[in-house]
Amino acid sequence: MNRKKWKKLLILLLCLLFVQAPALHLVSPMQAAAASKKGLTVKKGNYYFYNAKGVKIKNKWKKVKGSYYYFGSNGAAVKGKNEMGMSVPAFKTIDGKKYAFDPEGKRMSGVVIKNNKLFVFDSGSGVYDASATRKLRKAAGNGQPAGTLKTLLASWVGKPLKEEVIGDSCYGDGQDVLWYYKNFIVSVFRPTKGNELVMGIMAA
Repeated sequence: MNRKKWKKLLILLLCLLFVQAPALHLVSPMQAAAASKKGLTVKKGNYYFYNAKGVKIKNKWKKVKGSYYYFGSNGAAVKGKNEMGMSVPAFKTIDGKKYAFDPEGKRMSGVVIKNNKLFVFDSGSGVYDASATRKLRKAAGNGQPAGTLKTLLASWVGKPLKEEVIGDSCYGDGQDVLWYYKNFIVSVFRPTKGNELVMGIMAA
């Protein structure tokens, strides 16, 4: 290739670079930063979700790695909080149905405790079940047969994760026992003779 053709090729390449260069500045730094955000993001303790275009979703449900989140009007996921080392769920009514969310913004299901009260949320949909809640609270009342409560809990959350015998009870001849579940603890009196009795429920 002679010198003349080389010059034409060089000029052509320079023209192409000149035409394309302005396009590089069409995207502002703010737009570029937004586009770089994708998926679930944590900012100042709140959870947000950005779609493939880097746009924050709002007023929508989103399933992320097997967990459901609800992102509100400001884009932040509804979430509970941690108080004194204990998880306190957040309740929110969405489209006329009540749901519970943990401190990480994940929708909860099964048995949930808040303010020392038990609530039942459907294991599939996560929707609050008022009828099941009333039934469970009755079984969890002070002095109720612990076996009845244990059977009910087994159908929603399974068996206790752990059982701990505290020692001789102040309630009478027997022992104080704790049943540990995922979100709560059941205090039980185990008499030397007779049936075990529920003595209280507390957050885990």
